[in-house]
Amino acid sequence: MNVVGAYLIVLPLYLSAQEEPRKAAASGYNSRDMEQWYFGGVSRRQSEELLKGTTVGTFLVRDATNHPGNYSLSVSSDTRVRHYFIKRLQNGFQIADQEFEDLPSLIEFYKIHYLDTTTLTVPAQRPAE
Repeated sequence: MNVVGAYLIVLPLYLSAQEEPRKAAASGYNSRDMEQWYFGGVSRRQSEELLKGTTVGTFLVRDATNHPGNYSLSVSSDTRVRHYFIKRLQNGFQIADQEFEDLPSLIEFYKIHYLDTTTLTVPAQRPAE
């Protein structure tokens, strides 16, 4: 039984590593270019308007309204826009139980791995000025 458990743990990690280059190439955006996905002081309501009717996985990062110095990740899902709290740590950032050294690393991770129901597929379009 331990052997089977080991395979169940190792196999998904192996498959994820194999799929990583394909998914990253298909996504079409640079996780390190914060200008593409960081929307600063956009409110929760504004982010919902920007993401309404977009492809599942369309996302943006914004300043957390009620927690200065922290962030929110807003993501279009099948039925609504979901918001995830990103907590600033002394040496990085945390979302749920995952920790990252910087925001681009967090975006890169969820570009490949599911965040509840989707990966981060494309940054939201900025409104025309």
